[in-house]
Amino acid sequence: RGQPSVLLDEPEANFSLVWQARLWKRLADKALAQDFQIIVATHSALALGIEHAHYIAVVPGFHQEAEKVLQERFGVG
Repeated sequence: RGQPSVLLDEPEANFSLVWQARLWKRLADKALAQDFQIIVATHSALALGIEHAHYIAVVPGFHQEAEKVLQERFGVG
């Protein structure tokens, strides 16, 4: 019933920055989210760029701090 679920644990580990960017771009695709429920456990700040994502921060406040740094340093977030 419902969408199939995909669980990814640190999928960007050992990837180059180019491959990480490709991975997060693909996971940000709204069409993919319509077909699958994707659950990702990560430390990557690149994941914060996914507009339709729901975030659960293990450390309270980390999400807001990471978005602030991304905005200040890279104009992203």
